[in-house]
Amino acid sequence: MSHKLTSNLILNHIHKTLICKRLLINQRLSRQFSSGNEDNSDGKLDFGSKLDKNSNKPDLKSTSKSEEKLDYIPNRIKRRLEQKGLSLEDVEISRGPKQIEDLLESQVAPENVKQVPIDFLSDLDAQRRFNRNQEKHSFRPPNVSPEDTSILMFPGQGSQFVGMGKKLLRYPGVEDIYNRASEILGYDLLNLCLNGPAEKLQETIYCQPAVVVTSLAAMEKLKEEHPNSLNHVVAVAGFSVGEITALAVTETVTFEEAIQIIKHRAAAMQKASEAAAGGLLTVICDHKTQLRVAMVAAKEYCRTELQMEDPECSIANFLCTDVKVVGGDEAALQFLEKYGAEWGIKRTKRLAVSGAFHTNMMRVTGKEGWKFREMLQTVNFKEPKYPLHLNLDGKRLQTKREGQEPTLHWLMNTLAKQIKTPVKWEQMLHILYTRPPEDPFPNTYEVGPGTQLGVLLKKTNLKAHNSYKNIEV
Repeated sequence: MSHKLTSNLILNHIHKTLICKRLLINQRLSRQFSSGNEDNSDGKLDFGSKLDKNSNKPDLKSTSKSEEKLDYIPNRIKRRLEQKGLSLEDVEISRGPKQIEDLLESQVAPENVKQVPIDFLSDLDAQRRFNRNQEKHSFRPPNVSPEDTSILMFPGQGSQFVGMGKKLLRYPGVEDIYNRASEILGYDLLNLCLNGPAEKLQETIYCQPAVVVTSLAAMEKLKEEHPNSLNHVVAVAGFSVGEITALAVTETVTFEEAIQIIKHRAAAMQKASEAAAGGLLTVICDHKTQLRVAMVAAKEYCRTELQMEDPECSIANFLCTDVKVVGGDEAALQFLEKYGAEWGIKRTKRLAVSGAFHTNMMRVTGKEGWKFREMLQTVNFKEPKYPLHLNLDGKRLQTKREGQEPTLHWLMNTLAKQIKTPVKWEQMLHILYTRPPEDPFPNTYEVGPGTQLGVLLKKTNLKAHNSYKNIEV
């Protein structure tokens, strides 16, 4: 049997399986409605319309509870829902006038955000636009020009290279930073960064401390060459392990605490990587790509063809509009590499990492996981010196609530959760750089090895990239 024929048979089998799941779920919903039970007790959703790879639009003709409840739904309503990527089951449909108070009950407002006054029904659109506005999640000082402000970004794992740190040694305090870190880690970190070998530097247990400490050392160069860069810092963020660097720079944790965190974090992630064969795959998409459907198909292939019990295939990093990183089992990633074009994936590229970071495969267990969590409990988190944005949602860390004392203890759980949840870097870039066309942009400094974060900024906002600078190491 030819390779092409075999591939088609596998894809057809997976497609039929997904369609069967869709039919079973629709039948279950129909039985529940007919029996008078409108609640979906098992929590299942009808995702069949999204799994049909031959259609880019939700199937609004399928049977739903809303359609049975109402005799007639105008086509213009269906078209508007279709344009928003919704189905009739996603909305509440009613006839007749509704009071403003009733409509306001469905408007969930963000915490600590000034509300838009609503006097008329038309004001609800303004409220919705305000709720969707990303700017409110960032710090914009009112009396300082954006051109006089700074954003600091710190790279993550994958930016390392043999020789990093060489351009920093002539700055005061840099060698001391490496020596203090080496005492805590138990090996000569500076020698590893300068001389390698590359194979050892790529191992998670060595790579993560090397990237964090080199980025902290690069801060000394930033202070020397750009002394005004720290006068008005409006945001600090780090990609993945770079978030530990950001915690140290904002003085949320001490230098010693940051090195202890990264030491135990790297050991736990190394152990999790050895326990299950996984990896990361960069995926290039466009507006027609059905990436989530492709990931479901990859997991279904692993279940049905390879008899895997709980395969993993999910988005690990949101990089920019057309670029995502998918993490998961080796077999699932191979499926996407071979058959991804069936769902509109343009190109894929493997990342040189040892595990499926920021997915459920990073469930840290055993002695290393216990030590990591125990270490986090000893950290005395402090109020950030500069506005700090987290990978969890890209938003600025809010530590003060009205009528409450500042609390940072929950950061312990956030750091423990971060290694198995996606990095929402794309969302954070929109929060930081969304502004009116006439407004200038702040100076952005990528502090640490590599220029990957600058590339992502350029893809997301070219005008903002014009104020970007890389602090070479």
